[in-house]
Amino acid sequence: MALWVRGQGHLAALTSHAVTIAGSYGSTRYGDHVAGQFADDLAGRGWSVVAAGGYGIGTAALTAAAPTTTPAIAVTAFTGDLRNHRLLFADVACRGVVVCAGPPAGPSSRRRFLDRQQLLAALARAVVIVEAGTGSEALLAARTARLLGRPVMAVPSPVTAATSAGCHLLLRAQPHTRLVTTGQDILGVLNPPAPTPLCRIRILVDFDPNGRRHAPVRATSTKSVCS
Repeated sequence: MALWVRGQGHLAALTSHAVTIAGSYGSTRYGDHVAGQFADDLAGRGWSVVAAGGYGIGTAALTAAAPTTTPAIAVTAFTGDLRNHRLLFADVACRGVVVCAGPPAGPSSRRRFLDRQQLLAALARAVVIVEAGTGSEALLAARTARLLGRPVMAVPSPVTAATSAGCHLLLRAQPHTRLVTTGQDILGVLNPPAPTPLCRIRILVDFDPNGRRHAPVRATSTKSVCS
């Protein structure tokens, strides 16, 4: 796959500290809000946001990330995306990069849209699915991320929301999918806290004064020697 890249950012450097936010093109106001909040939180912590430059969840994430000081990565499928979101792509390119899997002037096709989903997974350390139905192409990004050994996260919604049935499917059927509701949750998956060191417990025991055997064990005090 050949990549067409435009912008002031360095793609290889950005992808080493990037998170993909993906989801349905026909997103709801709830999904757009969550995607924008996640993008703002991640960019505020220095993580580049990777998102599709079409409509829906990807556009909401890029709209929130582009004005920040952290460069973003917009992934497009064809010239129509560039034309329909010209100002947004220009904002992204000022500090980040716009990436296309194939010549931007080429014809639109389903293959190119599927390539975009795989590219979304390949360009980031993890993939977050914010809102997706069971037939959403965003699930391909999640599947590709698993194949690449990268964390997959999903956002829950009301069980009656068909627009999030794909997220619920990931959480139910894929045991390694992590449920996230805040940017802090995502950061916790990316940078898990160090395990708490085991404390050594010193137990004072009475001994038989003749030294022949232990008297009935009795802890007179306990003391943690952890620093």
